[in-house]
Amino acid sequence: MNQKFYDMKSEKQARILNAGFKAFALYGYKNASTDEIIKDAGISKGLLFHYFESKVGYYAFSYDYAVRFLELSFDHFADPGTHRFTDVAKNTLQAYFTVARSYPFALVLLEQAKFENFSEAMLATESSRQLYEDLIEKRKAQIDVKSLLPGTDLDMLLNMMDYIIFGELRRTLAEGSFVPDRWLGEISREMEMLCKTYCV
Repeated sequence: MNQKFYDMKSEKQARILNAGFKAFALYGYKNASTDEIIKDAGISKGLLFHYFESKVGYYAFSYDYAVRFLELSFDHFADPGTHRFTDVAKNTLQAYFTVARSYPFALVLLEQAKFENFSEAMLATESSRQLYEDLIEKRKAQIDVKSLLPGTDLDMLLNMMDYIIFGELRRTLAEGSFVPDRWLGEISREMEMLCKTYCV
């Protein structure tokens, strides 16, 4: 990727990133249209390929950027050690909120990419995918299972939490009604209900 991308104003960088996050999240790598991307980003196709060389280069950069931004957010909100599920859930939601506030479709891309089966895209994001998996496992390892009711399946509970977070994000984005603070408030209430049901 051309280093000049980072020399651009942050607003233009955000437009280019958000255009890619949205297209790849909604349509996957193969079906994402570069014509639609440049339209949303407000740049020419030549400029897009000047920065990223190819569509797969742009996809790989977009995915890696999303993972690394999430990693920074997790590191900022997650305390070292083992904690109650409610604390980890709260920190996780704050980390996701930080990403969604700037790049709402970045989180959707991370989830959609789990189902990506186009070999070129999968190969280009292999190391970033491993980093994302490691982040999720790190979050899981922070949870003190004694903070859960006996018999609670931790993996299932984490899946439920992510389903709520990403499901509400997808719904509001699809409706065009996504407002970060409102989304955070709604998810926070749902997380509280989840914790009351499954936590000691």
